Amino acid sequence: MSLLRKIFPSSNDRYLNRIRKIANQANKLEDRYESFSDQELSNIHNVLRATEKEDSDLKAEAFAAVREASKRTLG
Repeated sequence: MSLLRKIFPSSNDRYLNRIRKIANQANKLEDRYESFSDQELSNIHNVLRATEKEDSDLKAEAFAAVREASKRTLG
């Protein structure tokens, strides 16, 4: 990677860095969502709508919930 790329990353690199942060936050929430019952997991949608968290925090929570639901559904 050239020196200029390190100083001035491309728009794709900047986008990937933002997404990577959200994915890392979702990974930290994985254990919590695995412990939820099916009923609690289905109610997460309403809980997330009612919270006043920042956008990136909501994305991480939603991503973790969807990932857990897909694990349970698809096996």
